[in-house]
Amino acid sequence: MLEAIERCLDFLDETSMQELRRPLENAITTGLGLPSRVGGSRVLVSLSTRHNYIFRPHANHFLRLARKQVLDRNETISASYSAACGYLTRLASNEDILRLVEHCRKLYFESEDERHRVVAGEIVLAMSKYASDRFNALAADILPFVFVAKHDSYEQARTLFTDTWNETVGGSRAVLLYMQEIFQLALQYLGSPRWSLKHTAAFTIAEAINATGDGINDSIAQIIWPGLQKAVDGKTWEGKERVLEAFVKFARAENAVTKDEKIWAQIKKIMLRESKRNNVTYRPHALACLATYVELGDSIDLATEVYEITAPIIEDLLAGSDEMDLESRSGGPSSKTVTEDTLANAQAALLRSINPRNQTNEDLSSNMSRALALTVRTLSDDGSRKVHEAIIDAEKSLFQKLQRAPRQSSSEALVTVLNEYLQILFGTKDAVEQTRLKAAEAAAAFAPLTGTNGGLRAALIDAIGRTRPQERSVPVQEALERARRAIPDA
Repeated sequence: MLEAIERCLDFLDETSMQELRRPLENAITTGLGLPSRVGGSRVLVSLSTRHNYIFRPHANHFLRLARKQVLDRNETISASYSAACGYLTRLASNEDILRLVEHCRKLYFESEDERHRVVAGEIVLAMSKYASDRFNALAADILPFVFVAKHDSYEQARTLFTDTWNETVGGSRAVLLYMQEIFQLALQYLGSPRWSLKHTAAFTIAEAINATGDGINDSIAQIIWPGLQKAVDGKTWEGKERVLEAFVKFARAENAVTKDEKIWAQIKKIMLRESKRNNVTYRPHALACLATYVELGDSIDLATEVYEITAPIIEDLLAGSDEMDLESRSGGPSSKTVTEDTLANAQAALLRSINPRNQTNEDLSSNMSRALALTVRTLSDDGSRKVHEAIIDAEKSLFQKLQRAPRQSSSEALVTVLNEYLQILFGTKDAVEQTRLKAAEAAAAFAPLTGTNGGLRAALIDAIGRTRPQERSVPVQEALERARRAIPDA
């Protein structure tokens, strides 16, 4: 049947096309049955491709007609007319194409039916595939919407918009190009009463920040900040950790944030607030972000605040008082992983928050001592590799900061606490090779701190001397040798 219709269409001219318009319209709108309805869309595709010269004057009319058919309850019919819309945009005017895009936006943002979001994705994808030149000409009006919608929580809709984005955009630079339009659109729906749209907008903001890389400057920061602040506000929800990770990345762009003290103060407030959340699956991510944030600049000194947040968490986990709650919320095997992640990230945040540059010897030794007490208890009660390595990595970072901090001399209390930190590094002889290697590298970072202090120097030389002969791993042996060579001469 369709082949016969195609043969008939080959005889069309301008006059007969005008005569065909009304019967074709009736067939599309009143046809019954799947073959007839799909056949109508196939005729529109054929006219748009093989007979585009004589069909062009009628393309706008039939595009508006096809737009009404995409909401058919039958998914096959809906998909066929969505594809037809894509072909029809080859010939339609810019005004009608923009009306189609606006129709897609209404389907996506105003309808509560998930299927309508899928239909919007099918139409936009068809446009990018079958009328790419027209799509690209109007990209500024279409791509911001596509970028937002590709973060949909509904997988079928998300896949369609993601395919559209990948089909038309070569890289992440497009995000910078349309940054303002993307954030304006996302900001509209951050306050939506529909959680699906609220989360989509928040994920959009997070991904836009990640896509900018190191391209965040003052002007871009002013665009980002209002939406980002709103996205991270409110209670926890599944996936919010992605937004918080982007929040820390924004904070890392010092050129964008340190020039505005009000923004910097708000960032600090938000980071501390999010780290206090009690949601057991969100908390490990929040603590990991806190551990990153506290090392973003020499001016950040949050040792006391971080201790007040992490100490109760560590103590509760070690006492096992969180276990029942964790089991009931997370359930099953994942509870152990969540516990380890929480403990590891809490310890990392605690040790990394110590900033030697802004503290006297007395304050520094006090902060290091109370952190050490929790660390020793953690290592004695929890033998997991993840927690152990997180502690060693954080110690190494602390030693490196001590090297950079201007300090005339070390107090007796500080020397004592440094010696105790050193003992932690060489208490790993029964650990796996990777953990021992990390400990040896941390010892190399510790070595310059011995300076002219004979006690610390002798302690490190003795520890390396006892460990090196028993070590069978060549990489660990080499790391220990580097640590030995890094010890200053007496």
